[in-house]
Amino acid sequence: MAFEVDDARATTARLVAAGAAEIAPPTHTPWQSLNSRLDAPADLQITIFEELRTPDERATRDGSGYRR
Repeated sequence: MAFEVDDARATTARLVAAGAAEIAPPTHTPWQSLNSRLDAPADLQITIFEELRTPDERATRDGSGYRR
């Protein structure tokens, strides 16, 4: 399961403080997002991501799949 957030680093820190286990820290991806991976309760693995480009910037990239 993935969740888009405004601040991936802060959200990851809050979730770890609340008991989630960090699998991968916030990492800058080639597609310009900041992603972290966590093990949460109930054997749920989640991804937290923050888009680093604006919607307009993403819309101009080929293959983005983003439509307004």
